[in-house]
Amino acid sequence: MFWRPLLRLLLVLCILVTIFVYVWGHQADATRATLLVTMVIAALTAVYAVLTFEIVLQNQKMTEAASESASFMERSLRFSYAPNLIFVTLVTKDPTLASESNFTPYKNEDYSRACKDLPEGEHGTEFVFAVVRNVGKGPATKVQVKAQYDVKEKTNPNYNFTVTREASAALVEPNSAIALIIHVARSPSDGDHAQLILANLSCGDYYRDALGEPPQEHSFTDANNTVKVNDDCRLKAR
Repeated sequence: MFWRPLLRLLLVLCILVTIFVYVWGHQADATRATLLVTMVIAALTAVYAVLTFEIVLQNQKMTEAASESASFMERSLRFSYAPNLIFVTLVTKDPTLASESNFTPYKNEDYSRACKDLPEGEHGTEFVFAVVRNVGKGPATKVQVKAQYDVKEKTNPNYNFTVTREASAALVEPNSAIALIIHVARSPSDGDHAQLILANLSCGDYYRDALGEPPQEHSFTDANNTVKVNDDCRLKAR
C-alpha cells in the first residue's frame, strides 16, 4: 500500500523537474516568470497536501486496526471471565446438601421451616431444590431466580398444586451454586413428581456492571431443565 503515495510523489517531482528545466532553458519575461513561480508554489503545496492526506489515511487505518484489536481483546477477556449459569432440579434426602459439591442452600423462611419441622431420625423425607450453578470462569453478580413447579403428591389432600419460589444472591462464584428449596415430600411414593413449569434467571458480571449494561436474562422450561435425583429417592423430577 505504500507504493501508491510514493508513485504520486515521484509524479509530482517529475512535473516540477520538467518545469524547472523549461524555465532554465528558455527566456521568459517577468509576467511569465511570476506565473511559473506561482505554478511551482502551487505544485509544492499540492505535494504537501498529498503527503498530508496519505498520512491522515494511514493514521485512520492504524486507529481502526487498534480499535478492532482492542475490541477483540475485550471480547476475549470478557468471554474468558464471564459467568455461565445452568439450572438444575435436584431431589435429595439431605437438606444440608453436604454431599453435593459447593451447593449452598438459600436460607429463606421456607428452608428454615423445612429443616425445623424435620423430625429426629427421619430418613424418608425428600427435598426438591431448584439449583442455579455457575460453570463459567467468572463470578455472576446480582443473581435473581424465580422458579415455578407443578407438584403431584398422592398423600397431599390437594394432590396436584403449583409452587412458586424466588431467590437472589449478590455473588455466585465459579464452580459454586445456590439451591432454592421448592418442595418437601414427607411421605413420597411412586407416581409423585415435581415438574418445572418455568424458571426465569437474570445475572450480571463485573464488566457488565462497570459499563452499566442491563443483566442477562435466561429462561428454562421442562425441555431444557437438567434433573438430578439421588439413587435412594422415590420422588421423580422432570
